Amino acid sequence: QPRPALERGGTLGDEHVEVARETGVGPALRMVRELAQRDDALLLHRLLLRLVARPDQRIVRLATVSSNDTVVEIGPGAGALTRELAAIASRVIAIEIDRDLIPKLRSGMPRNVEIVEADALDVDFTALAAQPFHLVGNLPYNVATPLLKRFIDARAHILDVTIMLQKEVAERIRATPSTADY
Repeated sequence: QPRPALERGGTLGDEHVEVARETGVGPALRMVRELAQRDDALLLHRLLLRLVARPDQRIVRLATVSSNDTVVEIGPGAGALTRELAAIASRVIAIEIDRDLIPKLRSGMPRNVEIVEADALDVDFTALAAQPFHLVGNLPYNVATPLLKRFIDARAHILDVTIMLQKEVAERIRATPSTADY
């Protein structure tokens, strides 16, 4: 079966992704090579994003959230991870600082999601939920370290922390004192 044409800078449709998935890794790699040779970075980026498992699904798996759990999410953004968490957990408390995102988040979320408009650095994690909770999020570079310190302070209320950090932040956390990375 002929595969759909890939036009330079064009839109990547579901038909392209389905062809890549159904035909296996070899043809998918050929599609990637073809786009790379044509120097079509935009379409290549779109294809790779659609073929690779979404990071939010991986975070949900790693967080080991169950149907009885409460989850606190830092920075829900557009809400992709929030929806994944809400499909599993009994309650999701999403803390968002961006006022422009709040109305869309509140209108598009399941009933078990509570949107808290606040700066996570100012939130009292010990008073946020009646029971211990899982903490999940993709932490921005500039607030990752202060948030981690806040999580440590509230550790009696946090079951576990599953977060994404920028590589530089993670390397700094793992670094030995008095080294260049520290």
